[in-house]
Amino acid sequence: MSQESLLESIQIRGVDARSGACRVLPSSVLFAGKKEVRIHHAGVEYVLRITKEQKLILTK
Repeated sequence: MSQESLLESIQIRGVDARSGACRVLPSSVLFAGKKEVRIHHAGVEYVLRITKEQKLILTK
């Protein structure tokens, strides 16, 4: 199953990820067992990390 089809099939608290109104996905899907993900937005790379306290930090 592709990552896109996996995201399209996720439903949480009645929010359908396919509706386009709001995409909600669990951090376990986003991070896939890792502690950080890199996000490219408007030509800039951001890093989203899980801290030791299980909080999220987004840095440029």
